[in-house]
Amino acid sequence: MNKTLATFALAMSLCGVTNAIAQVAAAADSLAGLTNSGNLALPTLTTVRQVNELSPEEAARGYPVRLQGVLTFHDWDLSFFQDDTGAIYLNNLDRSLHAGAEVVVEGFTSTGQSGAMVIGRDGAKSVIRAVGPIQWPQPKKVSAASLDEDRYGGQWVSVSGKVTKVASAHDGIILDLLSDGVLVQAAIPRWPQNWVLPGYLRDLPVTVRGAVSRRQSQMDGMVQNVGTVLCTPSLEMVEVSPEALDDLFKLPRENYLKLFRFTTWENPAVRIYGQVLFVRPGLGFFVLMEDKAIIWVQTSLPGKLTPGGFVDVVGRLDTFDGRALLTDAYFRAGKPGTLPPPWKQTAREVNEFSHGGTIRVEGRLVGQQASVSEDSLVLENQGVTFLARLFHIGNVQLPKLQPGTLLQLSGLCVIKRMPLAENLPQTFAFQLWLPSPADVQILQRPPWWTVQRVFILCGVILLLGLLAVGWAALLRRQVARQSTLIASQREQHAVAEERSRIAREFHDTVQQQLAGINLELETTELNLEQSPAEARKSVGLTRQMIRHSLAETRQTIWDLRSPALERGGLVVALQNLVSSLQQSSSMQLGLQVAGAPRRLSGTLEHGLFRIAQEAMTNAIKHSKARHCNLTIDFAARSVRLRVQDDGCGFQGGSFSGDGEMHFGLLGMRERANKLEGAFDLHSQPGQGTKIEVTVEIA
Repeated sequence: MNKTLATFALAMSLCGVTNAIAQVAAAADSLAGLTNSGNLALPTLTTVRQVNELSPEEAARGYPVRLQGVLTFHDWDLSFFQDDTGAIYLNNLDRSLHAGAEVVVEGFTSTGQSGAMVIGRDGAKSVIRAVGPIQWPQPKKVSAASLDEDRYGGQWVSVSGKVTKVASAHDGIILDLLSDGVLVQAAIPRWPQNWVLPGYLRDLPVTVRGAVSRRQSQMDGMVQNVGTVLCTPSLEMVEVSPEALDDLFKLPRENYLKLFRFTTWENPAVRIYGQVLFVRPGLGFFVLMEDKAIIWVQTSLPGKLTPGGFVDVVGRLDTFDGRALLTDAYFRAGKPGTLPPPWKQTAREVNEFSHGGTIRVEGRLVGQQASVSEDSLVLENQGVTFLARLFHIGNVQLPKLQPGTLLQLSGLCVIKRMPLAENLPQTFAFQLWLPSPADVQILQRPPWWTVQRVFILCGVILLLGLLAVGWAALLRRQVARQSTLIASQREQHAVAEERSRIAREFHDTVQQQLAGINLELETTELNLEQSPAEARKSVGLTRQMIRHSLAETRQTIWDLRSPALERGGLVVALQNLVSSLQQSSSMQLGLQVAGAPRRLSGTLEHGLFRIAQEAMTNAIKHSKARHCNLTIDFAARSVRLRVQDDGCGFQGGSFSGDGEMHFGLLGMRERANKLEGAFDLHSQPGQGTKIEVTVEIA
């Protein structure tokens, strides 16, 4: 029944707001008509009584108004003003104004559903300016039965009765007050959502002050009241009878063990005494009782409690999570005191016996979060994760801490579930309620290698890696382009070098041999008539020279550039040479390589190859040897080519014998000279022949 009445009263309040808006629109139309008629010579009204005495027709004319008085209520889309002559409804809900302030109201009269009202120009809001501090007017003491009378509409009054119910409504609370058998509802706005309801008022005689809000409805042309609500600005306007409080504190004090002899489902009133350990305004506080037991007292009673001080408490006994607690408690602060020192414990040592006690524990910070109401620290120690909370009472808050910081914290341990509307994860082993930022001490700063910095470093390394890959790809492309260019240039240079070599080859061999042949033919021509014998000798020599020239030309054309020499270098070319000659000769041919083989310049490799080719060819044709060995020796600054056979030999230095061989030895010496090398020939008849060519290299 009471819940239905509370809901009905709140609905009537919202209905009244809608009616007020309609009144403002009607007033705007009245002012528009007044302005058009040019009737502006109306006197200024300076009291609420003058405004209330206007008939609806006169109020609609838009009298200018300037009033000075007190805002008795200013919330929930309702604003009541009162001076020494009466009270009136205003349509200004400026949030910078507060109930109880002395203000000046300027505007124009208009017609409302229940009488005259004050609005601004052209239907706008009336102008309200604060001119003085909060100073409440003296309330009129009225009975609950007379609140519906018209004379009390909007008036600041006081009503006495007994609180039968406390409930939440909208963003405030509703008190059901039974006075002389009449139920009156008092509405209090802006009750914090996380605060517990002031249930300590139940069954107590109180006096409530507030502005009377009467909501009316018009049906079949008749206006009738549908509900009356006492608009109370704050809980401070609810005063409990001192005699009733004295009766409460006449109950005997109980210790913790005696609490269990009561039947908790009846929620009996009990009295305890002890020392305050921790206070959460609007929610309650922990008390260390005289028998050293700790109990939670749940109440939103305003009042100053200091941790360490003593307190006398009367509340209703209840249980939660297997522990006794007091709800809807009334308290009286006692003598001051000092908090007991905290127990030093590790996270693993905290158990249910630590609940409500003050402990000191270490932990490494995992994360930190700040909200409007509190700072939260998630910590870990010995594999136990717990939560430390600092509530923003006043202007206290924690500084920004780095994850990984080793902290020492002192606070009240909460390991049991609490009867509070808090959405906290169940993963924490316990909570630690911190009294102040000074109870958080830094033992060790976090190492530089935090997880965040590791991720940043990995990101930087990844970025550098991507840049390096991109740079390598670009460099590879540039190197490929440059290599192609260098290869082209080398190919052009090789072609030019090969042309020069061929030109030198023909100049050194064929051209000179042809010149020698020409010279011999001229000699033959001169001796043909005078000395036929000499002419025949010259013809024979010329024939030999022609045969050698043909052989040199054929060899030059066949081996303009040995493919083996081009691809594999001098050693590979010599191996192919020995293998090729071995197939057409019965002589045992061999190749020995000394030192570390390496590539030489193209001119040097070609010259040494041709000398070896010529030397081994001569040995096969003329030496009658059984063995012929080819040796190539790579030294640090020189290369030596040696061809040695065990054939018939000849008289070294005379170059007599076969003319073809004679021309071959001359060609080898000339090639060695062009390579700027030393040519040595060692041969004796019957002792074989050894040819060595040594070339210095840079």
